[in-house]
Amino acid sequence: ADDLESSWSRRGEIMASAESAKSSMRAMMDDLMEHAPGVVNLKSLDELDSQGNPLKGLTGPRVKSLKEDSAGRVRVRDKMETQNDLMHEMSDLLAGRLVVDDLEPETLGQLYRYIEDSGFRIIDGRPEDPVMPYGVREFPDGYHAAHIQVEVADGLTAELQFHTVERFKVLEEAHVYY
Repeated sequence: ADDLESSWSRRGEIMASAESAKSSMRAMMDDLMEHAPGVVNLKSLDELDSQGNPLKGLTGPRVKSLKEDSAGRVRVRDKMETQNDLMHEMSDLLAGRLVVDDLEPETLGQLYRYIEDSGFRIIDGRPEDPVMPYGVREFPDGYHAAHIQVEVADGLTAELQFHTVERFKVLEEAHVYY
């Protein structure tokens, strides 16, 4: 409990690190959209959002909000208390989403090799993971995506989610309940 409270008391410092790592993650995501095999290249995410495109959640990397009474703050505290996660170790404190052609092992394998060849280290979601090979998650409610954890800057990690267009639309519709 002392570690959790110590982690929470350092939230300003931890959030500042996550905010500064956003630019590194943004550069990685832009590079993936431009060059990586299997990633759908959405040239201007801001234009898509302003046009009301159903892929409005693709706005680049985001850091969870810790504003008073925010859902992000509640979820962070809940994870800290129920999963015994220290704030700076949370997988999705900094996160981003990309759309891919498919979630097949061959496509994801090529994509993950590209990420590592670009200098980013994949921490979690590796092909050889016995529980979730390639970080692919499937749930009865229809959620189906690949999640990996990458080191983005100064040891900080970020969650990168890969969704197909169809599944991303389902995610956006369902996310209001999350």
